[in-house]
Amino acid sequence: MSLESVIKFIKNIDEKNIKFKPHSNDRIFQRNLNIETIKHYLINEEVVGLHKQNKNVYKLWFEFSSIEDLSIVVKIDNLNLIIITTIKENNIKRLKNGKK
Repeated sequence: MSLESVIKFIKNIDEKNIKFKPHSNDRIFQRNLNIETIKHYLINEEVVGLHKQNKNVYKLWFEFSSIEDLSIVVKIDNLNLIIITTIKENNIKRLKNGKK
């Protein structure tokens, strides 16, 4: 799947097809996030970075604040988008590499 196709798939997904692994639920809670915030970023916010990690596994970056990005690792499985984990990261690395 091309990276462009990945973004299109995510932006057009039905919310009922977004699934959360137990690990991702733990990480969401630990990082003071919530499931609705993750869904909102996936569906409504601009992807500022995308990296293929494995077959059908991708890491997406979203601007979260002026100093942090929200990274969401997902797996595309047929019609489902499975959330593997979420991470809040300092955005300096992304900005240093010249991405938005």
